[in-house]
Order: sequence, then structure tokens, then C-alpha cells
Amino acid sequence: RAFGLSSVFAIFQKYFRARSARPENIVERPVHPITGHWLARPGVGAVMEKFVAGAPPPPESADDYDERGRVRLAAEYRDWLASGDNWLGDRATITSAKRADGVRLIAPLPGTWLLGLRAGVRSGSYGPVIMRLAITDEPSLKSAAARGAEVLRAGGLVAFPTETVYGLGADATNATAVARVFEVKERPHFDPLIVHLGAADWLERCVESVPAEARRLAEKFWPGPLTLVLPKRAVIPDIVTAGLPTVAVRVPAHPVAHAMIEAAGVPVAAPSANRFGRISPTTARAVEEELGQRIELVLDGGPTRHGVESTIVAFEKDGPRVLRPGPVTLEQLRECLGCEARFTTRASGTPASPGMMESHYAPRTPLLLMDPKLTLVGRVGLLAFSETRAAPGFAVMETLSASGDLREAAANLFAALRRLDAAGLDLIVAEPVPEQGLGVAIMDRLRKAAGSRR
Repeated sequence: RAFGLSSVFAIFQKYFRARSARPENIVERPVHPITGHWLARPGVGAVMEKFVAGAPPPPESADDYDERGRVRLAAEYRDWLASGDNWLGDRATITSAKRADGVRLIAPLPGTWLLGLRAGVRSGSYGPVIMRLAITDEPSLKSAAARGAEVLRAGGLVAFPTETVYGLGADATNATAVARVFEVKERPHFDPLIVHLGAADWLERCVESVPAEARRLAEKFWPGPLTLVLPKRAVIPDIVTAGLPTVAVRVPAHPVAHAMIEAAGVPVAAPSANRFGRISPTTARAVEEELGQRIELVLDGGPTRHGVESTIVAFEKDGPRVLRPGPVTLEQLRECLGCEARFTTRASGTPASPGMMESHYAPRTPLLLMDPKLTLVGRVGLLAFSETRAAPGFAVMETLSASGDLREAAANLFAALRRLDAAGLDLIVAEPVPEQGLGVAIMDRLRKAAGSRR
């Protein structure tokens, strides 16, 4: 009996010593219920977990992870677990964890349930850790689409590829999730979003009516880079449409976007996955550079095909109106509709669709359109349409299409602007392209990138 009492006493003594040895850098943070990533603040469905702030950072080299993404227990982790700084002591074990999630520690303490802790916080920062899923084949596409759908249904944000640019998606029927899109992008709430659908027959779920002209365009160009502005149903929250009675909708053609939206079973509100007014991303890496650790998941489907945002068409009493030019050209619209679509690309009040602000798609470096009277001062970069001209006086030159092909130029536009923006220039000068076909969309983006500097 004495032996039993002393054993119980020793256990409780060890437990309370362990509790008193806990450092103050054990903190609670909100965690996304699906991905397990840290959140900047509690959101819908977020759970609270404890974190160790003093642990070593996760290994940087891919060699530190096995083929299933589990951390190989490096020497610095073994040393940390065995050190006096670690109150968990030899009770801590490393469990399976994805690289982006950091390292999970499980600590069975006397008289307690298993306590989940995550080590690897960098420099005291507790922002969300972005996870990028590369898509290289059919199985990885299905897996990534399923993960993206889970995050969307849980109220999270997913950056995903479309045939135009990468989008930042949220469940379009969840006003709280959509509000995070505006917050992450630093986007003004008066600028409406485009809602992406899984198929054309989803239209009736989101819109009240579809005019004959809109049906004709949808049959011709969906799935594809064409957005239609139509009267909305109440299921679409006002935050999506900036309070307007219409909603911009389209069916994307990219297989990743299509698979994710179908798996989620909800329409997805998605502007471009970049800070508001900046250059739209055409690769997953550009998304990470723009949004850092602000979102839960990036689906990496490689470079986008068209490179500029979708064409947007609204339908008014006096006929169809193009609000934003894009990959579906004015000539294609005229051929399908049998009439000219009027062209309005700037908003006089609340924008009727995205991309109508006077300044948009802009690099941080000042950008001007080519002018023979322009005097070059400092380090100046040239955004050239083709390689048919010499470029004296320019420190750096980017060529959109060596052969002068407008579709190639559009596909390369934003990536070329990003490279120039990162080149440490004082000014970017853009050479005009022919304003025909897709050249109309390219010049629209360049004029808005120049903004008030024109």
C-alpha cells in the first residue's frame, strides 16, 4: 500500500513539475479545420490549437522529407526534444506532417489526454502557412480538386488556375468567406466579383433570367473565357455583386477549375489571385509572391493559357455591351450575335463588372505607353511587342512575341510585366500593339496599368 501511495505521489509530482516548466511561448492560435493551417484570426469553423514558439523551424531541404511528405527527424529536432528548453522531454514524438504544416508533436502527459502541439513557428510569426499542391497527372488533379473543394465548403480560400489567370476562390453563397476575399486582396467592396460555375446548367441556380443573346454566347463560348452579366438570384449575397442587381458569371474551361467547382458543388466567386490593382498572376509562384501566407491553398496547374482575364459582356435594352475585352474578341462576338457589341471599359459610377477601374493591372514600377517625345532618364525597361525594333537606351527588354503573334503576346503579358517590375527599374515603357483581335484586350490592360500616369 505504501509503495502504491508513493508511486501515485511521484506521478502527480512529475506532472505538476512538468506544468510549472512550461514556457510562456506556448500559445493558442486559430487553425483551419480542413488544412490545419494557422489563421490570422478565428473564422467560420476554426479550431484552437496550442503551438510551441521556441522550436526550430521546419527543415528547408526536400531531403528532410520522405516520399509521403513526413519529416525526417533531423539532429536539431532530436537535440531540441532532449534539451531542458523542451518541457515535453522524452515524451514528445514526431508524427506524420506535411512540410507546409510544420512539425506536429504529441505529448502524453500523466493524467491528461493527448495534447496536440505544432513546432516550427518562424521568428514569432503565426500567420497561415500556404500549401501548394502541384498537379501533374489525373490522380493528382482529382486529389487537388477534392482538397480545394473541402477548403471551399469549410469557408476557406483557394487560389486555382483557369484558362485566363489564377483566381482566388470562395464559396459564392457564403458571405463571410467572400468577405475574406476582399480582405486578402485589399479590394474595395464596390468592385464586384465574377462567379464561376461548374456547367452552363448551373445558370438557373444563380440568375433570374437569361436573354436569348446570352444563351447564344454561352452555347458558343462556354466553357471558356467569356463572362456574362445577368440579373442575380437572392442566393448570391450582395457582397459578391457590390449591391448591384446583376451578377457576372462564367464557366471556366481549365480542367482543374472545373474539377474543383464540380467537387465543391457550389458556385465559386473568384477575382484574380493578386493584391487589388496589381498585375494578375498567370502562375502559382506569382500567386505566392502576391498573397504570401494570406490564404489556405494554391492549386498549381502550371502557366495559364490565355494570360489575360475573360471578356465581359452585359445585356442592356439597346443591345449587348462589352465591359472588358478579353480572349473572346469583338470580331468573334459580332460573328456570333450578328451585330456589333458596343464597347465600354470605364465605370462612371459603381463598376458593373471587374476590370473597369481607370487604374488596374499595374506594376509597382511606373509604366508609360511609348511616345516618340518621351525622354529616358534612369534605368528604363522596355516591354516590346515583337523583336522588329532596336532598343537603344533601355536597361532591360521583354518581348511579348518574337513573331508578332497577338495570342502569344497576351499569354506572356503579365509574366513579362512581373519580370520588368522585379528588375529594379525607374520606369517601364510599353510599346503599343495593333488594336485588332486580342490586341484590343492587351491595349486595355496596358492603358489601365499606366493609369493616371498616361
